[in-house]
Amino acid sequence: MDEQRAVSPLVGVILLFAIVAIGAAMVFVTGASMLDAFESDANAERAQQVMSETDHRIATVAATGTQQELPEMEGSITNDGSIEVTWYNASTGTTCTPSVTGDLRALEFELNDRTIAHQGGGVWVKTDNGVTVDSEPQIEYDGDSLRLQILQLEEGDFEGPETVARANHSKSTSLTEDINDAASDCPDATDIEVEIESSYYEGWNRYLEDAVGDSNVEAYSGNQTVEMKIANVRSPTSNPTVLIESDNGLRKTSGNDQPIEYGKTLQFNATLNNTGSKKIKPPMRVSIDGGAIVEDGNGNLQSGETNPKKAVVNKATYKNTLVPGRTYEYMIESLDDSGNVEDSLDSPGEFYLGKPGTHFNVTDSDVTTTSTGDGNVTISAEVTNRGVGEGTRDVTLELEEYNVTASEELTLDYGANGTVSWTVNESDLPIGSNAFTIDTGDDTANGTVTGKATGGEDAFVVVEDEGVGDDQVVADDKPFSVEASVVSTYSGKETRSVNLSIPGTDVHRSELITLEGGEENTISFWIDPDKYDLEPGTVYDYDISADGTGLSTPGSFYIGEPGTNFELSNGNATADDNVTVTADLKNTGVDSGSQTVTVDLEYLDEMPAELEDEAPYGTLFDGEINRSFGESDTIELNLNRSRLLDGEYRATIQTEDESATASFTVTAGVDPGRAGLEGLDNATVDISVLSSQVSGINGYPSDHELGTMTLEVLTKQEGTTTTEHVFENPSGGENINTYPSWQDKSDPVYNTTLEIKEEATLTLASSSYGLPSGTSGCNVQEEAESNYFSPVDQHRWCEEVDTSSDDYLVDQINATADSREQNLRVRTAKDNSVPGLQPGNEEQESVDEVLADVSDPVIDRDSLWNDGELTLDENEFIFLFEATTQCGMYDSGCAESNDDIDALWDSARDNTGSGDPNFNDLIVYVSVERANVDPGTPSITITPGGGGSTDVDAGDGRTAGRVDEIDARFEGDTDEGSAPDLGTGDSTTTDGTSGTSSNTGIEIDTDHVVIG
Repeated sequence: MDEQRAVSPLVGVILLFAIVAIGAAMVFVTGASMLDAFESDANAERAQQVMSETDHRIATVAATGTQQELPEMEGSITNDGSIEVTWYNASTGTTCTPSVTGDLRALEFELNDRTIAHQGGGVWVKTDNGVTVDSEPQIEYDGDSLRLQILQLEEGDFEGPETVARANHSKSTSLTEDINDAASDCPDATDIEVEIESSYYEGWNRYLEDAVGDSNVEAYSGNQTVEMKIANVRSPTSNPTVLIESDNGLRKTSGNDQPIEYGKTLQFNATLNNTGSKKIKPPMRVSIDGGAIVEDGNGNLQSGETNPKKAVVNKATYKNTLVPGRTYEYMIESLDDSGNVEDSLDSPGEFYLGKPGTHFNVTDSDVTTTSTGDGNVTISAEVTNRGVGEGTRDVTLELEEYNVTASEELTLDYGANGTVSWTVNESDLPIGSNAFTIDTGDDTANGTVTGKATGGEDAFVVVEDEGVGDDQVVADDKPFSVEASVVSTYSGKETRSVNLSIPGTDVHRSELITLEGGEENTISFWIDPDKYDLEPGTVYDYDISADGTGLSTPGSFYIGEPGTNFELSNGNATADDNVTVTADLKNTGVDSGSQTVTVDLEYLDEMPAELEDEAPYGTLFDGEINRSFGESDTIELNLNRSRLLDGEYRATIQTEDESATASFTVTAGVDPGRAGLEGLDNATVDISVLSSQVSGINGYPSDHELGTMTLEVLTKQEGTTTTEHVFENPSGGENINTYPSWQDKSDPVYNTTLEIKEEATLTLASSSYGLPSGTSGCNVQEEAESNYFSPVDQHRWCEEVDTSSDDYLVDQINATADSREQNLRVRTAKDNSVPGLQPGNEEQESVDEVLADVSDPVIDRDSLWNDGELTLDENEFIFLFEATTQCGMYDSGCAESNDDIDALWDSARDNTGSGDPNFNDLIVYVSVERANVDPGTPSITITPGGGGSTDVDAGDGRTAGRVDEIDARFEGDTDEGSAPDLGTGDSTTTDGTSGTSSNTGIEIDTDHVVIG
């Protein structure tokens, strides 16, 4: 610290003497020329302007310490004013003596009707009406601390015609030291009284009442004083009882003069004096490197005892904090019986911690290359001995590519730094950048040095691709640069074009560069993405060429949108055993990161009434998905199909930037074939016979005879066909074509439900035996026609039939057995066309008539026909049988040899009259619902995907024409430093009363100014 400045700690009160610092006392000396500038009738306004300028310049001297010339004026410094500071304790009635006093003095300008004075840092105006404040001094009190900024003036005489103000440091400490000492001598004083005596006391009184409060200020006109009292501005202080007599240094270091080997225990030693009445344990504490390590000492210190004590820091404590090869400061503190700090060293001690033996350390950051400006270049390395012993090393410079080495001997004490340097002519080194290594025997460091020696053809050569933007990644919202290092192998100055091309885009740029022979420089191409067809989220290759030759390996860079941008595409959905929704998710931004991705599911069909309030669908996923910049992969979501109703759905995948949708349909998974339903699995199948119409009209009066036919439900699993159900008539017989139910199948016997557990193919098998007269085992039933106008007198049919008979009207219709598939048609929601087929006779109904009026109560539909076509849902199917003719019969319209599956159907379509074929002989309705469906929010499994990170890299430059061999002459030099300055800390304790600076409540930093 500057010997002319004094600083002590403060609690509560800050006395500031001088404008700038805390507690500055200022002395001004006035020259004789001040007395001549103003006439007695000087203008008051001019006087106040001069005083304002004078106040400003005095403040400048106090703040900066620089001399200032003062304005010309007529005035004088008077002995008016003083300040007195007294410490006391109101609660105990104790007043500390003596008080501290100091002269203020005043710089006064006498006018006809007033006096203007500069005193104590303020400017005061006195008239017959009293004293007012023109410029306030700096006194503040915020309820906790008091801040005084007082200016002292003193008249002096300097040679010279001008009045100037100068800083005078010779009187910088007297007043502040007196206040400091008074506080220290009275540690129990908690209150302060400041008394100002001045002929301007009225102005001081008004100002102080405003600054610190009315209750703290009292004015006395009799002696022209103002008294300011502030209570409890600090806490009582006490002198320490455990004093640090001396810092004895670390063990085995001879007072810290010797280094310490890293890994050894650090034992700090100090002599302590317990002047108190209690035993202290532990009596001391050590802190290293500003508190990075703090350790309390061992043992205790009895009352009245003065003895050496120690604090030990072992390797386990410091190994992760301290490193070898450094000098560390430490501080020793004494403690009281509560563990509070009592005393401390006045200045810290220092010790050195190093590796065993010697260790000459050098790193890449210690290496520099500097052009000397005269054609030479200097390679320098700063080497540090991080060991504990002095040593000598040969430090070697090597250009391995050219088998060139140079060595210098360097001797360093422990902890010392030294510099090794080599100077070589640039023309002795190959053109461009040349790698070198510096080896100390303990460490190595690497660097490059640029040479100018050339060989081969003259050319501009791109020797290094310096890259694109920041690490080959650029945003598309601002221009970016592509840079390369180019070397000229010409002997003189040349100007050439360097070219940049980015294949697949319209970027083709050329820039001119001028180089001296052997010179290397960087060329930059600035690319504005708005002007070129660069697609965000894309990796581009590029090439940089000069004189027709490009990079040996092209570079690549990535361009993207700022931040992250999660782009979705190719939304798709499939509904198999489960529902799988996919979309490609790509981060086309320049930052790697995550975004919130949501998946919403919307049911497009009418929601069943019982589920409307539950809203089972909606947002199924809301979570974070990561993508590195440029990364693209498929996001896949699997939904539990058992929780989905049959019907149409739309899935929406949403990122923070955009969305993608995919639609799908959930059904039982039925694959309708020509004559059956394939792929049934875990499904409920409802089968209803809608109509059977095999009949003929014979004789006169006419009999309406109903043909005999049977119907079975078959499944085929893994090659095995199983009869699942055989339909009967209401009387229990196997002939399902009986009167009067042949066109009214509302009886429950014409309905059945199957549960299909394993995958199977379902079809219907029918056998037709002809009219009653030709049916084996027929017990004929008759019923008269009740309609008088009907051309038919009675209806005849069979209740029973001998199913063992093979006397069929047509071959059995059995799709699972691949027989008579021509006689069976399956209609679906997608394949719903039915030609205008005719009935066989006037008693029959056509296919469309049957389907237009559905009377089966099991089917919750009044009609399956609308505007000339079937109206079926995805899970509904109609089986149409032609059971009375087949290809080869006279009325079939197709030859027996015609094996076209559509032959009979085409014939029925072309038949414009009544009769066969017409596919109305048997009409069966089938609906398929998935079994075990529990409508609700489906579980979801998400596979977020994640490809590899985007790979981009700068290209590889080419080697400029270089000499094959070099004969470089290196001139070496060394600069050897010295060991660090070490030593113990300082302690000024001598008698047990001043072992530490008392907590006086004052902090003073003094500056003095002289005017003259």
